[in-house]
Amino acid sequence: MLVRHVHVPALAILLLALPAAASFGNIAALFPSDGPEDCEWHLRAIRVDRAWALLERVGRGLGEGVVVGVPDTGYVVHPEVPIAVGATGGVALEGSWDFVHRLGPARDDLQPHDGLVSTSAHAVGLMSLLLSPRGKASGTEGRCGASGVAPASRIVPAVVSHGVIAGARPLAQAIHQATERGVHIIAIAQGMPQADADLHAAVRDAVQRGVIVIAAAGNGTPFVVYPAAFPEVIAVAATDVEDAPFPFTSNGPELDIAAPGARVYAAFLRRDVLSSALHTEVRTLFGTTPATAQVAGVAALWLAYHGRAELLERYGAARLASLFRHLLQRSARRPARYRATMMGAGIVDAEALLLAPLPHVDEVP
Repeated sequence: MLVRHVHVPALAILLLALPAAASFGNIAALFPSDGPEDCEWHLRAIRVDRAWALLERVGRGLGEGVVVGVPDTGYVVHPEVPIAVGATGGVALEGSWDFVHRLGPARDDLQPHDGLVSTSAHAVGLMSLLLSPRGKASGTEGRCGASGVAPASRIVPAVVSHGVIAGARPLAQAIHQATERGVHIIAIAQGMPQADADLHAAVRDAVQRGVIVIAAAGNGTPFVVYPAAFPEVIAVAATDVEDAPFPFTSNGPELDIAAPGARVYAAFLRRDVLSSALHTEVRTLFGTTPATAQVAGVAALWLAYHGRAELLERYGAARLASLFRHLLQRSARRPARYRATMMGAGIVDAEALLLAPLPHVDEVP
């Protein structure tokens, strides 16, 4: 959802009043685009820089070999979101699919479809926070670059909507396809207010087959949206630069973890009103979309650090997501006055997660 110059209290009412709650994922450009002087504050907040050092010490790439499914609005060309070439990290378009238009590959058509609820290029911000290399890419406008958590990982996109409100059928189909293609993580910044049996079945099947499913809790709703609310899914809330809850983050007992989701620098596309020219920018994004991207990136680092094949051999596919959730929550950083009952176990700590001892198989919930 892209809205500019909206009074914040009015916005809160707007988000709650719109049918199905207008914004379930990223709130971009709702606030001034200037951000913290530290372009990578979010990485330090979740100690990704320290986790990178651990991976480098053992000779593992930053998410290398890990494949992340991103069912969203699809891929669009942006300097901060590289295409995978050979074995490098990046977006893999081959075999990707548009479940809305029933064609491939999964490219964002960048057209507004649903008025206020439509968020063209929504996925580009999420993808950049997963795999954008450090620093500012050539051709990017703005002071900062987008720094992804797991730049050596690979993304397989799918188009399931033109914004942040998912249709249950295309999302379920995309999850099934991603599972069949052998993705290791599915990052979902889409949502809906009600549970859907087919969508739940797709999530359960993915988790049983060793896929870690991570989803945004939502923004502006007094409840955690689906699929994040399904018990098999790792539900993510958003925090700000002070480790406090982002004001519009949805919260509830279904939440598992939180991550930075306010004033996070990420890829952004702006269309010039007069010339229709597209500007590839990096701006501060707000909401549970950037938070979800970071947790998915941390999951990729964890799989790369321990080796997914070794984890599967030791614990089995059906236990892998539970193992990750267990260690993610136990290693989380909990600031003073943190509301764990409504915001999850704490803020993700990538370094502590990688250093957390692997439990005996019988100790996995």
